[in-house]
Amino acid sequence: MITLEVCCSTLADVAEAASTEAPRIELCQGLSTGGLTPTKAFIQAARRIFPRTLHVLIRPREGDFIYSKEELDIIAEEIRMASDAGADGVVIGTLKEDNDIDIEATTRLVTLAKSLGLALTFHRAIDHCETPVDSALELARLGFDYILTSGGAAKAIDGLVTISAMVKAVEDFDCRIMAASGVNPDNCQEIVRLTGVKDIHGSMRSPRPTRPNAITLPGLESDSSATDANLINRTLNLLKCIES
Repeated sequence: MITLEVCCSTLADVAEAASTEAPRIELCQGLSTGGLTPTKAFIQAARRIFPRTLHVLIRPREGDFIYSKEELDIIAEEIRMASDAGADGVVIGTLKEDNDIDIEATTRLVTLAKSLGLALTFHRAIDHCETPVDSALELARLGFDYILTSGGAAKAIDGLVTISAMVKAVEDFDCRIMAASGVNPDNCQEIVRLTGVKDIHGSMRSPRPTRPNAITLPGLESDSSATDANLINRTLNLLKCIES
């Protein structure tokens, strides 16, 4: 079975995903910054709306993925918070100064998440690694359930060779590579067929008209796109065609 994970950053996004048969969502806030940890209240509200698998991004700040001890303490506390709020899994990623996986920090967070019964995804920080295929194998050995990646490219459709190699690298582990970035109904079948991934991740967003007289802070643009059930349904139907 090929699974679609939908990235949601508002309650309206969650409700839109819940109206479809999307099996899993990733919840975050601040999507324009690449995503940040959602609040406990937001996770709880999303949990009430979405009846299926809910994973939560754990990222305490924007910018790089190199964290101080104090920031790692925050990440650990946010993992506990997400679990308390009803999350089924968490999405994390830590790197060292050389952009390799921070094994020590990651092992600490894996141990915590597993003790709470949470599924684990390593996010697209892996796309900054010099050898993402080797890094994927390291993460599989650490116990990650999913690895989110574009194969080191800006878009998954341009990283197919690396994504395919990552799939092969972890095939002996209970770990699934999840193709991400620019995944949509127009390219999802090609991505799946050429890489062998069993999971894809997308925001499935379309433009929405801004509210009349909407007020934004000076210098800040509001995101006028939102999760679109039609795009989700189209993608799900196309994935079913691959399986049949």
